[in-house]
Amino acid sequence: MKKIVFIILSLMFAAPESSANSLDELYRDLIRADNEGYLPLFVKNRKVPDILSDDKIPAAPKTTTTTTTPTDVPQEVSFVDPRQKEAETAKAEALAWENAIKAIQENRVTPVELEEIIKRVEQNNPRAVEIYAWMLTKGVGVKQNLIKAFQLYQQAAKLGVLNAENNAAQIYRVLSPDERAYLAKNS
Repeated sequence: MKKIVFIILSLMFAAPESSANSLDELYRDLIRADNEGYLPLFVKNRKVPDILSDDKIPAAPKTTTTTTTPTDVPQEVSFVDPRQKEAETAKAEALAWENAIKAIQENRVTPVELEEIIKRVEQNNPRAVEIYAWMLTKGVGVKQNLIKAFQLYQQAAKLGVLNAENNAAQIYRVLSPDERAYLAKNS
């Protein structure tokens, strides 16, 4: 029974004109026979250049044309929607601010959070000014500096922060006479 199955399989896969020594060559011969001698690119030998036929490809005729670059055609095309980019930027800034506030509340201020606070203080963000003044008063994440804290609470009061004037007055009470003189001189 095994001999019969082997003979049938050998007759099925053997082509009379093929003289293949391996399965790869046998497959190539079958494809060549099915496609009238033409081998598709996926069957061709990898050492042979990938061309559509075995015939020589004629050289393209040389033409002399001058190429000009149009001035009104943009050189670079952006596929990013500017509104989406703005939304992502705003979301990232909001997340950075939330992380800075959380770090201050947990008393684990790093230079990243401090930079975020200072950036917003420079933009006259009332909440950032008040938070930075508090940080300077308590010495959280920065070296304690009551003079700078007093000045920031005054700035916060001008920006409309509630109790900022009261906080500035409390800081002024604990300032030394030298620090008060410095404030009077530089105000």
